[in-house]
Amino acid sequence: MSRYTTSIPERIASRMPRLKGMAEELQAADRITKSAAKDFNTILSGQIREEWSIVVNGLYALDTEASREIIFSTTPTAKNMDKREGQLKKLLKKFPDDAELINRVMGQTQEIADKYRAELDLVPVFQDKALASQKAKEKERELESRPIEEKVPMATRSTIKKVDAVIREHTRALEDKVREQTLERLQRYVSDFQDRAAEKTITNLDKEFGRYAGHSFYLKRLTQRDGVASPRSPLILMPDVKERMEKIAKNEAYDIVEKFRIKTIQKLSTVSEGFGELVEIGMNTMIHGAVEGHISVKFSDQTSFDVRSQLVTSTGPSGAPFTRYPTTFHNVRQPGQPTQKMVSQLELSKISNAKVESKGLSR
Repeated sequence: MSRYTTSIPERIASRMPRLKGMAEELQAADRITKSAAKDFNTILSGQIREEWSIVVNGLYALDTEASREIIFSTTPTAKNMDKREGQLKKLLKKFPDDAELINRVMGQTQEIADKYRAELDLVPVFQDKALASQKAKEKERELESRPIEEKVPMATRSTIKKVDAVIREHTRALEDKVREQTLERLQRYVSDFQDRAAEKTITNLDKEFGRYAGHSFYLKRLTQRDGVASPRSPLILMPDVKERMEKIAKNEAYDIVEKFRIKTIQKLSTVSEGFGELVEIGMNTMIHGAVEGHISVKFSDQTSFDVRSQLVTSTGPSGAPFTRYPTTFHNVRQPGQPTQKMVSQLELSKISNAKVESKGLSR
């Protein structure tokens, strides 16, 4: 008896939105993990296998050597789908009398490949993106292990220290707010789990809450099996769940605010060297869907500008959070120049570097 209650075409159609949504999410993310790229590959391969099963189901009644070889050949996946045509062409030489059958299967195989062409083309893209993300993360970890003066391209040490002092002052209270918000979110996840567990037995968090929900990612760190450690055993909250939530919230708040501080200093220092000493700096911070800092700076050559630095936390395909650090520069004022409402980091860095070269300064 089949374990499915729906037909193959129904299953294929029901899973397409998830596949499309995951592709869009991974394309939009600045960074992705290897597991996210692997998940996409797995889901796409599952769709292709379902499509292929429709093809081979029509071959069983033929009971010819050619049909049997096609049925028991390697199942198409996202990795080998584009090799199927070559494999089937070999069968044409082996079974010339079954050319009509093999050509029909080749056409059906090509239809599957065409249907999923956009997703198939994304497989190597996501693999490369995951590898690049891992390398970037490793570089950041190495960078963050150094003293603050070594973490950023040198403006002047006095500028870096002034910026760091102001950001530290404003982010102390910010860390408490982020911790409180994280703890509130964890408490909602735990409450949702308790409400559902009161009505039924929960054995699989991904199935219960969905892989795209933060619930599953965090609840895996807050639950355990009741009794025997078996996949069928019910999940319950850990005895020290409150302490664990507080620890997670505290650690995440520290990481988020510390990364925000370092990223802001890094980006500000890349555009500051050519303008002389930092003579004025002001800052205010807020949390409005993201950690956000508004900084105003003025330098000894009378250049001034405003900085809007954000730390945006998003949820990846596995439910794990990841962060982005968009930073924009506004109201750039230079002596004898019109005010520029908005300038990119690259453009402002070029202005700064040009002033460094014109003054004969060395880095």
